[in-house]
Amino acid sequence: MTQLVAESTKKAALMDELRGPKMLEVLRRILPKGMTPERFVVIVQTEIRKMPALLDCDRASTLAAFLQAAKLGLEPGVLGQCWCIPFGRECVLVTGYRGLAQLAWRSGMVTSMSAHAVFQGDIFDYEYGARGVLKHKPGEETDPLKLTHAYCTVDTIQGGTMFVVHTRKEIESRKARSRAGKSGPWVTDYAAMACKTAVLSLMKLMPLSVEMQTALSLDEAADTGDRQPFDVEVPELGAATEAAEERQPGEEVA
Repeated sequence: MTQLVAESTKKAALMDELRGPKMLEVLRRILPKGMTPERFVVIVQTEIRKMPALLDCDRASTLAAFLQAAKLGLEPGVLGQCWCIPFGRECVLVTGYRGLAQLAWRSGMVTSMSAHAVFQGDIFDYEYGARGVLKHKPGEETDPLKLTHAYCTVDTIQGGTMFVVHTRKEIESRKARSRAGKSGPWVTDYAAMACKTAVLSLMKLMPLSVEMQTALSLDEAADTGDRQPFDVEVPELGAATEAAEERQPGEEVA
């Protein structure tokens, strides 16, 4: 019971911090057009409800991860644009392939982009080269255990088409190198992370916007376990949140 009270207090303090004037002002400065601070706060609240372990992360780490997502104009959660994942006391921002696709479109360097998973039973064939060909006719299979390939295609503003294909073995190799390989979206959204593997490979072959460079740097740090190079301003710790963080687990709230 006391643990539930402590968790509730932490959550209330963090949400008060997010709704505070300092945080809302930061969000107004960094959010892209079309996303309001109020909407973003609701998104954060939803993610914390889904992953209470975020409350055990260092408060500055949690806020920095969500603020970085906001600055990139990506929504954490069900859309698969990105996720904020707890690793002990650290909150890590993991970008999804849909988020990378958003950044690619916004860069103005591509006219279209798509990424797909291939499963057993699909009709699939590809050939690299000057006249490369990729053909995919999906079947009805969607079981992640039966995923065989993932690919990404891009039409550039110059009129060319590029694509990258990864085999299941290559996808598994990237998963094994990632510290998030046994948790988070690699477990809950395997097909999406397989597609992301192909997107990342293709992005490295293209001119990158500043936002895309930031996202790729964050993603590499998330994989290797290094501290992510967030470039956002985190407002000073408020008294309510500070008190909640200093309270020992299970300690009664007065």
